[in-house]
Amino acid sequence: MRQTTELQMPAESAFPLADTDRCPTSSTRKADIPAWLRQHNITFSEDLLKVELLAFCKQQQMKLTYVVDKMSRARGHSSIRLPPYHAELNPIELIWSQLKGYVGQKNLNFRLSDVQHLVNEAEASITSGLWAECCSHVEKIEAEYWRSENIQDELDDSSSSDNSDDETDTASKAGETTETTDMVDEL
Repeated sequence: MRQTTELQMPAESAFPLADTDRCPTSSTRKADIPAWLRQHNITFSEDLLKVELLAFCKQQQMKLTYVVDKMSRARGHSSIRLPPYHAELNPIELIWSQLKGYVGQKNLNFRLSDVQHLVNEAEASITSGLWAECCSHVEKIEAEYWRSENIQDELDDSSSSDNSDDETDTASKAGETTETTDMVDEL
C-alpha cells in the first residue's frame, strides 16, 4: 500500500503559495524596487529611472522559489510540476469534474445555500477508492503518453537512418549519371 504525505495549508495563509521572491514588475511602486534590490544584496545606482530599475531587476532576477517547494524539501520531499495545459494528467481534475457533475445534476433551484449544501454532499462522497481510481486512470494515460513518445522516437530514428540511406543512394546515382554522361560524350 502506498504511503502518502499530505501537506495542508491554512485556509487563510500568511504566505503566498506562488513564488516568494517575485521580481518587481511595472505595477510595483518605484520605492519598492530599490528595496527588492537591497534585499538581494544587489548593488545599483540610486539615480536610475523606474524603467531602468525594472530592466536591471529583470537581468538580476533569480530562479523562482515557491513556498510549497521549500516546505516539501524541508520535510524530505520533492515537487514535480505537471506540464501546462494537460489537465488529463492531474487526478484532481477528475474529482473536480465529478463534484461539478453531481452539483449540476442535483441543483434544482440555484440558490447559493443549496449549492453549498450540494457541494458538501458531493465532497463527502469522494472516497479514497475514488481517488485511487482517478490516480490509476491518470497513470494509464501517462503510460500511453510514454508509449507514444517511444514510438515517435523509434519513427524519428528510423526516418533519420532512412534519410541517410537516401542521401547515399542519391550520391551514388549522381555518380552513375556523371559516368553515363561521360560515356555518351566519348561516343
